Amino acid sequence: MWYIQDGIKFARHWLEQLEIPATERIKLAKQYEIRDWVAPAVKELLKSPLNNLSNDDLNHINVRIYCIIAKAKEAMERQRKIIAAYPPSLPKDSHDFQTAWCASHVTCGKVWTDTWWRVVARSILHPLDPLDLNKVVDFLKTVDHRGMSTNCKEDMLNWLQRDGSRFNTLQSIEDGAIRSVVLACDFPLENSSISGA
Repeated sequence: MWYIQDGIKFARHWLEQLEIPATERIKLAKQYEIRDWVAPAVKELLKSPLNNLSNDDLNHINVRIYCIIAKAKEAMERQRKIIAAYPPSLPKDSHDFQTAWCASHVTCGKVWTDTWWRVVARSILHPLDPLDLNKVVDFLKTVDHRGMSTNCKEDMLNWLQRDGSRFNTLQSIEDGAIRSVVLACDFPLENSSISGA
């Protein structure tokens, strides 16, 4: 489409100063080909309950975009439940860890699992303020694992820090949702890069 670029830049500058709902930003992004508005709007929608969307919000996005957001939110919630339900444990070939020589390693494992259930899983699944999965390792550092050897706890935290893939699955779901919404916006091919993703 032929738009007056200076006018669009001017309008965009002033629109960015306003608090425009995420759904309206997606509508405007699609209408005026403003790709870099999509990622922040999608991230905001993924953090908000779907039942907070008004009829106006739903009119701003089409059914396809609504379904992308709903499916991503469902996938993220499922991942949170899986992570909360299965406490991480050291790999079976952990002979290179200090825990291989821990005299009370069985007790350490029980303390780790019990603490995971009592403290960490509850924080991950909290309905109002869930623990950000990117902060699980830092959170674990502050948790009292009374009865677990310092070496075992240190090994677990170091291993989890190195193998961060367990806790970054939500980011890949979010990135996929952003890519899908960008595709649903049908931006022209000459602007094929995805900004903000």
